Formats: sequence, structure tokens, C-alpha cells
Amino acid sequence: MEKMIWNYCAKCSHSTKHTILLSKVKKDEDEYMDYGKTLYLMLECNGCEEISFRKEYHDYLETIEDEEGNEKPAVTINIFPNQLNNHKTLEPLYYLPEKIKNVYEQTILALKGGSLLLAGVGFRAAIEAICIEENIKGYSLEQKINNLAKNRLITEKEAERLHTIRFLGNDSVHEIEIPSEEKLYMVLNIVEHLLKNLYILDKDAKNLLDTIIKQYEDFESLVIDCIISKYKLGDVKTLKEILGKHIRRISIDIESLEFTLKEKIRNKEFIHLNINERIDKASPTLDQAYIITNIIPPLPF
Repeated sequence: MEKMIWNYCAKCSHSTKHTILLSKVKKDEDEYMDYGKTLYLMLECNGCEEISFRKEYHDYLETIEDEEGNEKPAVTINIFPNQLNNHKTLEPLYYLPEKIKNVYEQTILALKGGSLLLAGVGFRAAIEAICIEENIKGYSLEQKINNLAKNRLITEKEAERLHTIRFLGNDSVHEIEIPSEEKLYMVLNIVEHLLKNLYILDKDAKNLLDTIIKQYEDFESLVIDCIISKYKLGDVKTLKEILGKHIRRISIDIESLEFTLKEKIRNKEFIHLNINERIDKASPTLDQAYIITNIIPPLPF
């Protein structure tokens, strides 16, 4: 047997040369006839070194013609773990809310395993999970999808695409109509595009770009980042000085944000600053002086 074989690699997302690490042949025969053979292979991708398993059944009772017109046994190939050709799973999955992540992963498993009916139902459930996560109300999934658009979480064009998934999912649930792989691959692209836009791009952007601050938690994280990156223990600075040019990113009332920050400092819930009490009462918003008390990043959860 050859020591190398071309095989689809899920990590590389295309067919690559693999080294055969182990192989086993099991014949399918009895005393009267040789029906075929099953070939079991343990493989290692020569590109990324990913390990996979390949099962080939060579059927001697069914033949096909090769490119040169010669007849040869029909071969059925299965690769484990099951994969979706030319598809990379959405990453990083830990950015997705837990319920949405679970529905997405189980739907992918159904599609990989050839459970097309369940995959159709799963993609519909993924839309339901998004509506639950975003607290979108409605008596039906149709209303919820429309309300996603009204709340400007998705565009009208994206809403139209989600309705097609709703139709497909309803047919799977109520009519037990099995969707084709071609349809499900298209639906997969739509759902992954939506999940990436809603959850992954925003997280990546927050790490790399100056995104708009719309809630207190993001404001507090920004204050901590500015303290850690620019100051040392004992420095006395105003909030305006701490934030610097990042103050332009805050799109909500900064007075209410600073009020909440002060309350958390007094309750010892924010440990990176102390209030300079000598001028606390006399200082207007953004002119209040703070003492830098901690420059250690908070532990990730």
C-alpha cells in the first residue's frame, strides 16, 4: 500500500496529501463470493498535521468507469470526524452567547452527520435563540424577525433572508420535508454571516478599534484600560485626563457614568481609583481629581 494519499482536511478546508500512519483491511466475502473490502486508515495531514480517520468500502459488485474508460470497483469514502467540505466552523465560538452557541454547534453536528431534517429545524432554532438573547418580542417567529429589523439589529435584506430560513424550518417541522444539502449550505452561510455580524465582529472591534461606548460596563473597561496603559500608582488625574481622546467614544451622558463610577469607588467595587476627597465637593464633573490606586489588569472570567 502507498504511504501517501490525497484526503480532505477539515482544518485546511481542502484536499491535501496525507501520510498513512496505520491501515487495516477487512474483506467482505464468504465461501461463495468476494463482495468487496473495507479499508481503514489513520492519516496525518502533511500541511497542518491534523489527524483523521478514513473508511473506504470497495464494492466489487458495482463498478464504475475511470477517466480512461476502464472499469473499477465503486468506492464509498467516509472521513471521521464528519466534516463539511470547504467550510470552516465559525470562530471564535466563545464570543457567542451560550444558548446560541449550543444551537449552532448541534446544528452543525446534524449537518455533518447527514441529518438534514434536523439541521433544517436547527437553523430555525438558531434564529429563535438570537431573538431570546436580544429580548425580541413577538407572537410568532415572523414577527420576531421583523422586530429584529425594527430594532436595527439586522437590515431589511437580512430579515428577508431569515424569513427564507423560517420557511425551510417550518417545512421541516410541520411537513417533515427534508431540505437538500445545497439549501442547507446556503442557509448555513446566512446564519454564520448573521452571527458574525451580531457577536463576533463587535468583540473583535472592541479589542482592536475605537468603538462607541453605549453602556456603563464598556465605559468602566475603557477607564481601566486607560489607567493601565498610561499611568503609575499615586498619579492624580481627572476623568477627562484619564480618558484623553477616548472621551469622543462615549455616546451617553458622561455625568451619569461618572456618578456611577464614584458610587462604585466609595463602595470599594472599583479598586483602580480613589476619590481625592479634598476637592470632591467643589469639583464639577470631569474636573474631579482621582488618585490612581491599582494598575494591575482585572482577572478574566
